Amino acid sequence: MNNLKRAFAEKRWITSVQLDPFKNSSADFMKKLLLDLKEVGIAIADINSSAKGIKQDSLQMAAGVEAAGLRAIPHITARDSLTEAVLSQVLGAYSWGGVRNVLVIKGDPKEKKRSRRFRGGVYEHDSTELIRRLVAFKIERELDLSVGCAFSQTRPGKKMIYELKRLERKISAGADFVMTQPVFYHPAWKRELGFLKASISKPFLAGLWPIFDLETREKIWQGEITGVILPDAAHKELCLNWEKRMALQAEWFSEMFGEMRKAGAAGVYMVTPFRKKFFDEFLEFLRMVKEKGGAF
Repeated sequence: MNNLKRAFAEKRWITSVQLDPFKNSSADFMKKLLLDLKEVGIAIADINSSAKGIKQDSLQMAAGVEAAGLRAIPHITARDSLTEAVLSQVLGAYSWGGVRNVLVIKGDPKEKKRSRRFRGGVYEHDSTELIRRLVAFKIERELDLSVGCAFSQTRPGKKMIYELKRLERKISAGADFVMTQPVFYHPAWKRELGFLKASISKPFLAGLWPIFDLETREKIWQGEITGVILPDAAHKELCLNWEKRMALQAEWFSEMFGEMRKAGAAGVYMVTPFRKKFFDEFLEFLRMVKEKGGAF
């Protein structure tokens, strides 16, 4: 049984850190970061897949994460490759890189370019059908593979009903676990957690996004990050206490860890900063959360 599947079965708390692949060819900085994360106590890393420019491939990067001694959860999509190509890539990462877990995402659309030759991605299947194909493939090839799916929170209304139906279809297709978009601390966050617990029938990891720079704070608040909502109350609190943002968010996260464990969440994943210059601050933040009782 793979480590993640065993942790779910034994109800052991899971903490992952979400990595954003780099656009350059160097792996040295990321390798050092992985060693630093291990030192802090992080044992799992999930790896983004983005259509915004050419970046290091999440499945190949996952093999490197496994080689560094952490478990990897690469995000995959049928956006850039035909489904059989995706299955081949997963099989290669499984066989040669020890990758035992994947997260299937819809994938953001490619940015349009002013060219008659532009193609907006492959999209042979949506995420639900890709999950179905992966599950059938792992059964056929007898792979000890866990397949996860994503859940995007939205404001109450028709859009939320739509997202819940999408989640139900993904789970019916065979998804083993769920990773939610980030949850932020605000007056009603416990009710939001209760909603997640009541709505998700599989083990789930709730997203947490520590914010270190003004640009990221404003982008999330203005709705520029698909599926991520920074409530007005959380935004206001961050604005009023910006100079103390690390200590403030460490307090939030330590409380959220405890409440999420009591509520029955399987764990959390924490989003790393987009820019390298904030990575040292992020590592220090992890240490602060750990000191306040946020078990990894």
